[in-house]
Amino acid sequence: MLLATINQAIYDRIKADTGTSGLYKSGAWNIISGAYSVFGSPNPMVFPYLLWSIRMEQDHSLPADEFNVTATFTVYDQIQDYVTSSEYHARVTSVLDRLHGDAVLQIGRVPTYGFHRHLLVLPTNGYTARASHCFVRSYDSSMVDEHTVTGTMSMTFRVSALASNP
Repeated sequence: MLLATINQAIYDRIKADTGTSGLYKSGAWNIISGAYSVFGSPNPMVFPYLLWSIRMEQDHSLPADEFNVTATFTVYDQIQDYVTSSEYHARVTSVLDRLHGDAVLQIGRVPTYGFHRHLLVLPTNGYTARASHCFVRSYDSSMVDEHTVTGTMSMTFRVSALASNP
């Protein structure tokens, strides 16, 4: 199933961010308490935490199964923990910065962490699936209620899948 494969590839990329300020360092979550999708079974969530979702739209005009994919990442944080207004930047924006990555700082624009310009690696299970480079498309911030703030980032990419033995 492509959806599970894509979710796993995203989760693997998030956990590969093991740098000094990374999302996952020394075998534990670093600047977030956890990263969850519909395929995870979250423990009690502690702020700040990351949720992501995936939307796939099929393009039937090509010989392979082709999908336009949008992944949406949302960081949730508890506003009562904030001492100053700069806390949003320190907690939520820093997670979004890590998810975006450092492609613009690298020769050839290949990120060492994050998703912008990353070529998502998809495993094969009965088919050959390839993803195009991910491109961050939008950011948003909002308040869910008087206690919770969010930061959201969306990225898009294409996935092409062919059966190994059609």
